[in-house]
Amino acid sequence: MKIRFIVKYISTAIIVMYCTAIIGQITVTNSTFPEAGDILFTILDTESNISIGDAGEDVIWDYRSLTGPFVRETRFFEASEGMSSEDFPEADLVSLSANEEEIYYKSFSNKIIEIGRAGEFVPGFDIPVVYEENPTFRRAPISFGDVDDDESIASIDIGADIIPAELLEGVPFEFDSVRISLINNSESEVEAWGTVRLPDGDYDVIRDKISNTADTKLFAKLPIIGWFDVTSLIGDIDELGDAIGVVETITYNYYSEEDKEIIVSIITDDQDMITSVEFKGDAILSDTKVVTPDYSMITAYPNPSFGSVSVQMVNYPLGEYRIKVYNVVGKELWTESYQLRSNRVFKADLMHLRKGTYLYSIFDKNGKKLVTKRIAIISI
Repeated sequence: MKIRFIVKYISTAIIVMYCTAIIGQITVTNSTFPEAGDILFTILDTESNISIGDAGEDVIWDYRSLTGPFVRETRFFEASEGMSSEDFPEADLVSLSANEEEIYYKSFSNKIIEIGRAGEFVPGFDIPVVYEENPTFRRAPISFGDVDDDESIASIDIGADIIPAELLEGVPFEFDSVRISLINNSESEVEAWGTVRLPDGDYDVIRDKISNTADTKLFAKLPIIGWFDVTSLIGDIDELGDAIGVVETITYNYYSEEDKEIIVSIITDDQDMITSVEFKGDAILSDTKVVTPDYSMITAYPNPSFGSVSVQMVNYPLGEYRIKVYNVVGKELWTESYQLRSNRVFKADLMHLRKGTYLYSIFDKNGKKLVTKRIAIISI
């Protein structure tokens, strides 16, 4: 009897622990998919000092130190309301963000895919990009232990007459156009579930780890031969440098079963350094609109960037500002002046910089330095 009781007790304990684990997990469904009419807000952390934290079950990630007075607002509309909707007839949804880039989507019951993008998807070229293989924007249902892989392919053809001559002066033959080929491969694993603690409260989440490899190639169109891969020639051209090639990143997305925003999104580079953090913060959104100008009120995004950078200066007076870019030992590499207008954002084209980490400083019209921060440049 005693042995039978012990066996029964152990079996019951195992069942209880199993049920507790199951109850703690969540499943993210398509109810979290963005729809036309939605406005999503995430906060950009400007001075990230968090660590990724562990994978596994019933984990607590303490990200309460995240800060950020800058809000990324993304609006979703019916695709027909987009400025470039005619270029994306298959789309049924479009999003518009602060940098005026439109992303077109097609929605299904189990996923949303990207159809294409309009705006400066490739820095310096306002050309619609239609995917040949469509990347997945959101998928459902997802739960702990799920794995998935994804591939996207896009090509952009650019006429030689609009290509700055200095960019390809090292190519030893005549060509009439250039093709930029972008291939992205990603593998994702829902590697953890638990609770993420943010400045405005706690969220029950699952964490999706996405390992992404982006390979960008450059082709020149030659007479008779046709498209010819000139990627290997570009590495010796300073003006283009590492704007092509392979870039590896890891993104950690934290999803809840109720919110349409990603609760936290953390991007790391191939050195496992955190380069970007966005997070949901409903309770502190109002604080982002009442700020005073100091160093923390200036940020450059996206960071990392392909080269086209928006510098946001919240609550700074309108007028002229200068940006200077330095290498990590402080040598000045580039400078330019910009007018800050009513939207408090100006765009800087850093495409000429090689892949790597840089420092940037912002100066007012009197030459007073307002801020110095880091920015990472990656390949297209």
